[in-house]
Amino acid sequence: MSAVAGTPHPDRGSVQSRLMQWRIVVVFVGLFVVISAVAVLIALLAKPTPIKPVCPKHKVCVHPPRGGRVPPLELSSSPRLEFWQAFVNSALGYRFEYPSQLVTTDVTTTSVTVKPPSDNAALIVTFEGAPSSQATPDQLLNDRLNGLRGEIPNLTENNIGAEQILGPEVGYRAGVGGFYQGDLDSPSGLVAPSDVAVMAASDGSETIAVSVISANRDNTGELFGFADVLLSTLRFRGDVVQ
Repeated sequence: MSAVAGTPHPDRGSVQSRLMQWRIVVVFVGLFVVISAVAVLIALLAKPTPIKPVCPKHKVCVHPPRGGRVPPLELSSSPRLEFWQAFVNSALGYRFEYPSQLVTTDVTTTSVTVKPPSDNAALIVTFEGAPSSQATPDQLLNDRLNGLRGEIPNLTENNIGAEQILGPEVGYRAGVGGFYQGDLDSPSGLVAPSDVAVMAASDGSETIAVSVISANRDNTGELFGFADVLLSTLRFRGDVVQ
């Protein structure tokens, strides 16, 4: 059959050219998709693995992992203390640490005093404990105050002094306590105006009272600050990691 007059024949070269253009576009699109996919994969592989939470969100760890030194307030996971020399009470099991410049004196089954070896010590820290069934924090606080009045007859509570005891606590347990002042009778016969902090608390099994005497009132802030570091090592028996 003959061709219809007036109908142009498509140019074979132009058709092939358009096909080549479409193929190039398709190839570029394909390469772009592949490159994008590879980039996403690399990013996912390079992304660090999320750290699995130690505790469920908004919940308290019952048995958090141990290992390494942790802040003192993390009692449930605190490792054995190793800062200074350790003292462990033989009957109640409470423990604390103290530097080698201090010595332990007047040691009994329930109490101990830590101070410099000098008779006229500027800092005297005394621990006294009892089973909770035998003494509440208030009772042991009064016992400690009565003991202090043997050395400081005019011991009086001071509610307006600069060294107030705000939120008294012992072994990171909230308790009772106060700030006192009086004149310390030293073994040498000298009388030293002294500042005294007395606190007591219980963990439900045992009760511990602590008194801190600064026999150098000009340096009470520094002495109390040092005593605070020492007391931060105090642990009830139940808080010591075995």
